[in-house]
Amino acid sequence: MRLAKRYSFLILIILCASLNAFAQNDSTKSPASIEDFATVLVSTNSPQAREQLLSKKKELMTPDLRRALIRQGNVHLMAGRYSTAFDIYGLAQNIAEQIGDKEGIASASLDIGTVYYFQANYPAALENYRRARELFIEVTNNYESAKALSGLALIYKETRRDAEALAALQQALKEFTSLGDKEEIANTLSSIGTIYYGQGDYAAAAEAFRKSNEANHNPENVVRVADALYMQGDYAKALDYYKQSLAAAHDGIDVGILISALSGAANSAFYESNYDDALQYFQQSAKIQETRGDKSGLAISLRGIGNVHRARGDFGAALETYFKSLAISEQLKLPTGTILGSIGLVRALQGDNERALEYYRKALTEFEATGNNVEVARVQSLIGNVYYSQGNYESALASYKVGLALRVQMDDKAGQGDILAGIGSALLKQDHFQEALDSYQQALVLFNQVGNKERIADVLTRVSSALLVQGDYSKALSAAESAVSMARELDSVEVLWYALTLAGNAHRELDHTSQASQSFSDAISIVESLRARPASIEGSERNSALPYLAALDLLIDQNRAGEAFDYAERAKVQYLSELLRSTNTRTIKGLSTEEQQEERRLAGEAASYELQLDRELQLRTSSEARQSKLRDRLRETRAAYTSFRQKLYDTHPRLKIDRGELTPLKIDEIKALVSDSQTALLEYTITETNTYLFVLTADNKRSRRGEAAISLKAYPLNIRNESLATRVKQLEDLLASRSDEFGPAARDLYDILIKPAGDQLALKTKLVIVPDGALWRLAFEALQPSEDHYLIDQMQVSYAPSLSGLRDIQKLALPAPRTFTQLVGLANPELSQEFQNRVALAYTDRKLESTSQQEDEIKSISTVFGPARSQLFVGAAAGEGQAMADASRGRFLHFATPSLLDDTSPMTSFVGLASGPNNQPDGFLQAREIMNLQTSAQLVVFSDTQNKGNFGGAAALGWSWSWFVAGSPSTMLTRWQVTSPALTQLLDQFYSFERPGARVAVSKSAALRQSALTLRRSVEFHHPYYWANFALIGDAR
Repeated sequence: MRLAKRYSFLILIILCASLNAFAQNDSTKSPASIEDFATVLVSTNSPQAREQLLSKKKELMTPDLRRALIRQGNVHLMAGRYSTAFDIYGLAQNIAEQIGDKEGIASASLDIGTVYYFQANYPAALENYRRARELFIEVTNNYESAKALSGLALIYKETRRDAEALAALQQALKEFTSLGDKEEIANTLSSIGTIYYGQGDYAAAAEAFRKSNEANHNPENVVRVADALYMQGDYAKALDYYKQSLAAAHDGIDVGILISALSGAANSAFYESNYDDALQYFQQSAKIQETRGDKSGLAISLRGIGNVHRARGDFGAALETYFKSLAISEQLKLPTGTILGSIGLVRALQGDNERALEYYRKALTEFEATGNNVEVARVQSLIGNVYYSQGNYESALASYKVGLALRVQMDDKAGQGDILAGIGSALLKQDHFQEALDSYQQALVLFNQVGNKERIADVLTRVSSALLVQGDYSKALSAAESAVSMARELDSVEVLWYALTLAGNAHRELDHTSQASQSFSDAISIVESLRARPASIEGSERNSALPYLAALDLLIDQNRAGEAFDYAERAKVQYLSELLRSTNTRTIKGLSTEEQQEERRLAGEAASYELQLDRELQLRTSSEARQSKLRDRLRETRAAYTSFRQKLYDTHPRLKIDRGELTPLKIDEIKALVSDSQTALLEYTITETNTYLFVLTADNKRSRRGEAAISLKAYPLNIRNESLATRVKQLEDLLASRSDEFGPAARDLYDILIKPAGDQLALKTKLVIVPDGALWRLAFEALQPSEDHYLIDQMQVSYAPSLSGLRDIQKLALPAPRTFTQLVGLANPELSQEFQNRVALAYTDRKLESTSQQEDEIKSISTVFGPARSQLFVGAAAGEGQAMADASRGRFLHFATPSLLDDTSPMTSFVGLASGPNNQPDGFLQAREIMNLQTSAQLVVFSDTQNKGNFGGAAALGWSWSWFVAGSPSTMLTRWQVTSPALTQLLDQFYSFERPGARVAVSKSAALRQSALTLRRSVEFHHPYYWANFALIGDAR
């Protein structure tokens, strides 16, 4: 590391500076004659010849001659000619002894010691430094005696005698302090800090470096303070110091220091989840390294860039940079295990399990070859996780057990506990209940031995969950309550809400209805309180909507449909809020620069303390006092963040809505959504055990005030998520492939999802559907009540993220358009080679491309509005920059460009556009970026959308919400690609209903239905493939 590399430099500074320490010249001879004579002596190789020269020039044998010789010796020393330097220093020492120059003897001894140091002859070096120290003390040269002591300390450090080194440096510090020499005080403190740093005592190192910097401020000292803070896990303070050093960059600081500061700042920002700044710092570092030809450093920076992209969920960009780093590393024959493991991790996150295993195995091979058992154990666990996700539990167990054996060999009790917990979960999946519980128990013993209460509480929730599955509800309740108690004590709220949910489930099974209800209510309160905190750096594998869904199950059992619906709505709101929060996606529209910086700072500090606490818990030397102190600091920082966040919401009321923190729907607000007796609101909710349909309609009966009464009914559909997702996927595949065999699947899903509410839906003509999970992928329009009859024949259909969300969407006040433009269209973009390469790398089973059909489509649509009211951008003009600039211009914003909605990483779903100069912007307009655009478009249409990933529905939800935040109340997108003139025909007719001056004004959902029915009733395009692929999300009025 950089701190270690400074030793050679420091010893030269400490030991060679003595030649300038003697201010007075006591010789009557001219300096030139002395220098000339010294040169003659040095060039004379024979000792006898030198003696003869000295006997003839005795008048020149003075301290000045000794100094001149030492200066020449230093030239050779700095050039690495140690033997020559040693010879000259010996000559200088001999002259000093002959003239009784004790100070000269000391100086020569010091420099001879320097030669021995560089020759790694530490005993001889030590002997000479001691002699120098004693002589300097004898002649009362306090400055040089302190310098000699510093030299002794460095030799102690080189010989791993740290205690003696520290003692010597502490004494030297006292002596330099008494002399008031700030430069030497700074150097000595820096050396002290270096020793503490090497010992892993980063707190002491940081303090020493900080004092050094106070004594002699310079960018390198600042970076060293930052390094020590970074190693403590105090990333917030480290980043402050790195920024200080970078602020001095304009003063021409050393490039090496600059790169160190940039790398440190990047990593600190990364661990604070401040990905924008982290990416910027990594990119600056990479640019410098590339310019300087530092390929090794460049490979490291590229890996850091990949890490940022991976953390953001931008898997394509992550893979792109990882493979660049891998190529450089292979070219230089550098270790590649870490980068191979990173590639495997991205593939696993994408659900590409085979490629994940491929790269994990490559990483494993390298780590095994180098004997790196720590990494071997880590990769074995990762391989086990992949097998687990595949349902291959035997292979998962095999990998876990290899990793466990290595952790036992390393005596890593915490690591053993983690793997045993994983083994327990795999055994539970195989219904090996007792073996799973035994594995959990072993994990509990290990975590208890290392005092990691957080992990004990987490494992107790696993025990409770296993006992619930086994049907031992009393023991499940006991385990859950133990986890609750411990989590409350630790303020471990992520564990607490889940443990309360498990306790509620156990109470429910034991018929403790009131206790179950209270447990769910407490869990929900905790979940909702988390919105006021910065997102946890660990994230959560658990669905934070679980307590809402569990409460819903309980209320349905009690026939309390109204209250159950309230929890269904709150679950939808929580899912959206958590989607944005967990993906670090937040809009900053309307916030000042100062507000943005303060929010990032407080969130970063919270992340820093959270990581410090996690690090502390992993230490074998961890103390309760240190843990308690960190928890207090974390609590205080979170409270400060919560307070600031509330001020932001008070100042910017819309911000809370945009970030998905919606106020639960009230009954009088439902009446505004059910606008007439022809409208029905359908909300689906999938719990762990069932699927429910809530239907809200307006009765024909009126209240005394003339208002229609709202009818709310709940329908248990008696189908679990896995079975439902399988059916939805089957129908989607059949429709997207234009199969004529889709009928039975379409009728089956109609019977499951719509028919139970048939009586309530009779005579209804408008459906607003709030999907859940896989149902976001379902074309409800194509469901069949009977053969050759479709839902769309009777009803127009639109979709909403939740009814609370629909309420806020409909309240959106659209700004008046600044122009008369009706249509802004982008089509057939000129996709860069970089764009295509990244797509091919990241989405191997998808093909996103531009086509002339897209251009024909947008041109045809423009004829509906006329050229004066249309702005079209095609080819290179259909760029990301253009989309950002013109998003606010038109009433309709139409993208006839390739788009991808990715359920594995929802907020990096994107629309593909032409890139800018030097690939900036890169042509990937992502959901997270869209949230900070500004548009006045009443509708945004995507006519070439593909879906990827699981059937979770998060991508469609996140995509439509991003456009709402940008300013558009409605989004329309395709479920599958349609390569047919039917697509243009449908769109032409749709827009003809929406253009100004249309003969009949109809809603967007009615326009879409009429356009679809035209195709459905045709001979050529009657198959749902042609007309059921569009979903209209949001305000369909």
